[in-house]
Amino acid sequence: MWKAILILGCAMTFESYLAKRHNPVELVRAYANPYADTLAQDLDQHLKTVRAWLNGSINTEKMRAAMDWFTAVFPGVYEAKPGTMLYRGQNTREVDGTPRSYSTERWISESFACEPGGGPFAKVFATHPKSYLIKRKVCKTCADKAAFKVSLDLGKVLSEYGLGKHKYAIESEIVILNTVPKGKTAAMYEIDCEREAIA
Repeated sequence: MWKAILILGCAMTFESYLAKRHNPVELVRAYANPYADTLAQDLDQHLKTVRAWLNGSINTEKMRAAMDWFTAVFPGVYEAKPGTMLYRGQNTREVDGTPRSYSTERWISESFACEPGGGPFAKVFATHPKSYLIKRKVCKTCADKAAFKVSLDLGKVLSEYGLGKHKYAIESEIVILNTVPKGKTAAMYEIDCEREAIA
């Protein structure tokens, strides 16, 4: 039942998209003049990647493919909004240019940096004293633009294709390329994750 509703919602959204353009979808050479059912299959496959990612099954190769697909087929629709401030918490300085989750909420990223899954009590459960917080502003022409070559706003995707009822439809997570932060609008900070006593 849920799957049927999701498929119907996908079809209706795609039809609305076509109607607004008043022209056929601009064909992308890599997709070899796809039929509607091929596009629907691709959409379903990439939505599964998004859901798996949010459930903790991280596959950067599949997510990069999803990011590329949404960018090519729905240009600009599901990208991170320029000017949005994003944050990522991690316990190493390592950045490798692969897709990684960022949040629009700093406290979530700080908590995750101190202890993944620790939430607001991360500092109580922290197993290491220091971590790192990356902050960057979404941009297309700044020194940090390489991070936003492709981006995918998971909240936009799930609220539209999950009909606003998916459990992650209010997600504040955005996937971008985790490159070395550059320029005035990007930085990496060391943050203190020392355990704090419960009052």
